[in-house]
Amino acid sequence: RAWRVGGAAGEAPQPALFADMQRTVDVPYVTGGKVLANAQTACGKLVGLPEYRSLNDRQRQILFLACFLHDVGKTLTTKRIKRQWISPNHDLRGAELARYLLWTDYKLAGTMDMLSFREAVSLLVQHHEMPLAFQDVLKQGDAEISYIVKSLAANGILVHDFTLELLGILGLAIANTTEAEDVC
Repeated sequence: RAWRVGGAAGEAPQPALFADMQRTVDVPYVTGGKVLANAQTACGKLVGLPEYRSLNDRQRQILFLACFLHDVGKTLTTKRIKRQWISPNHDLRGAELARYLLWTDYKLAGTMDMLSFREAVSLLVQHHEMPLAFQDVLKQGDAEISYIVKSLAANGILVHDFTLELLGILGLAIANTTEAEDVC
């Protein structure tokens, strides 16, 4: 199946979730305040990365979907507290939404191959902020962060399609999106 952002004939159908993604959400790191616009910008940056283009078809599909859905949890978690917009646990809710969407709307269930694909997308969505948050700390060799990275790497043993390489490339796409938006 071809995974594309849009709704032209012959493309994957758009579930009702996409309507929520078009709703304005006033939080940092979201292009124009819309999760869908942010997703489209991030995916545009992703496909321009040489690291992405060097992946096989399956890895590119997994990564594209994870990039597209990385902030989908903000549609459910964004709230205003003390005059500040926040989206607590949007990564966990996004992973749940990705898993549900891929299972129910796209029928990625029934075989270990489909389960691995679905869970890889969900894990990437769940941990999409890790490369951004710990980029400098990883370079310093912090023991706690090393443990977190090893724990994440262990997910690849259970879900063969999940790799730290894909998580790193997702981090590059999101970081490039942030830089393109001129947001610090």
